Amino acid sequence: MRKIIVGGLFFFMLAASSLVSAAEMKLGFVDVTVIADKLDMQAKVEKKLKSEFADRQEEIAGKVNTYKKKAEKYQQDMDLMDDAAKTKAERELANLQRDIQRMQVELQEDATGRQQAETKKFLDILNSAVTDAAKKQGYTLVLHKNTALLVDDNMDITLSVLDIMKNTGKV
Repeated sequence: MRKIIVGGLFFFMLAASSLVSAAEMKLGFVDVTVIADKLDMQAKVEKKLKSEFADRQEEIAGKVNTYKKKAEKYQQDMDLMDDAAKTKAERELANLQRDIQRMQVELQEDATGRQQAETKKFLDILNSAVTDAAKKQGYTLVLHKNTALLVDDNMDITLSVLDIMKNTGKV
């Protein structure tokens, strides 16, 4: 019986302390979509990746043109070729096509990896700015604005976070 009373008292004290903690908590919200839109992050990342992978895209385009020309020539000359020449040309076209596909897959994988790295970089900067804004304004908990059905404008720190991100010069 004594264990039940002590356990009950412990539970009551824990509940009471959490109520006190909840009363001291200051809640804020951030709209990440607004920040990304205002900073035009998607266009910046696309531009960066496009310039980063331009040489490889040109190389692939060159190989595709080479393949088209060789395939066209093969179609024109096919009737005049002996079996050995046909086989050689077909192998060459198949190898070229395989190379193009491999290069395209590698480019796509590399571009996806770089895009994920850029997204992580943005989220790290965002997280740092949210932390700074929350500390400056005394918030103890900051959530994404989309997690709530209704948010009072006084609890929205999106513009503060945006200002911090612009002032850091990292985005």
